[in-house]
Amino acid sequence: VQNITLASKPLFDFDKYALKPEGKAAIDTEIIAKLPQVQKLELVLVTGHTDRIGTQQYNQKLSERRADAVRDYLVSKGVPKDKIETLGMGKTQPVPGVTCNQKNRKELIACLQPNRRVEVEVKGEAVKKKRTTAIEKAPRSREKKKKKKPRANPSCPRCRCDTSTSR
Repeated sequence: VQNITLASKPLFDFDKYALKPEGKAAIDTEIIAKLPQVQKLELVLVTGHTDRIGTQQYNQKLSERRADAVRDYLVSKGVPKDKIETLGMGKTQPVPGVTCNQKNRKELIACLQPNRRVEVEVKGEAVKKKRTTAIEKAPRSREKKKKKKPRANPSCPRCRCDTSTSR
């Protein structure tokens, strides 16, 4: 199982659900590029989220539309539609630690940006990496090895001197 959170800023404009070109590029690099690592794809769960601005009912629909937009893009890239489930959470699951008390609307929208996101969870079996042995990594030919000169005196273990002759 692999969880990938895609921030809304590059994916969508504020209060929109149409994917921006930067959003498509983020999906390509964060999800599409990693799918070959999944041997048996079981499920792709796409969950849309919004910030707290607006009613729960409005944000619920917006989060569902954002999830659907990501699903449609994944399908256009070859992910089977029957393997994708979408879910909208509205404003019910803000990112922990994001505290915004700005009075200015533009500043508040900017501060709440981390809450406007899409999470993609990919479930399936990971591709098993083939273990390579040292021989497979660096095959060597015995013919290329330098042949050692035979020792003049095989009884001398440290050097190639001839201990039988005097110096």
